[in-house]
Amino acid sequence: HNSLSPPDLSVLHKRFDIPASEILLEDYSCALHQKILLQGRMYIFPRFVCFACDILGVKSIRIPFAQIQDIKKAKTAFIIPNAIEILVRHPTKPHKQHKSYLFCSFIFRREAFRAINNLWYITKGVTMALNPNGPQQVDHEGHPIDPTMPLEK
Repeated sequence: HNSLSPPDLSVLHKRFDIPASEILLEDYSCALHQKILLQGRMYIFPRFVCFACDILGVKSIRIPFAQIQDIKKAKTAFIIPNAIEILVRHPTKPHKQHKSYLFCSFIFRREAFRAINNLWYITKGVTMALNPNGPQQVDHEGHPIDPTMPLEK
């Protein structure tokens, strides 16, 4: 699936405002289900799931794995098993769901779900190992925030 050259990768880093150290692991053609279907591409990086659509303007979504509350296989039109729902926790209230994204029209849904789910489980395991007392807050790049460290602006 992944066929981007390094210059194209730097464009994605800028578009999604993610660190240049993030490598593209997979990308999939899919659509974001909102009021209308926005056809685009999902990009999977080690710490982020991103989506880009250039139809009806530019739409860019960045979801840090550390903020994902749940990932579910879903159906469109109640019968077609070609969707993935990503539930994102509230950034300041970690136990409260903040937003839901429904990505559909996957040709390779099983592979996309497996890739996202595996990275999410790795992130959850690392977060729990680093902070056994509960979920961590993360900054805009998905890095854990250590409340004992000074904040740089």
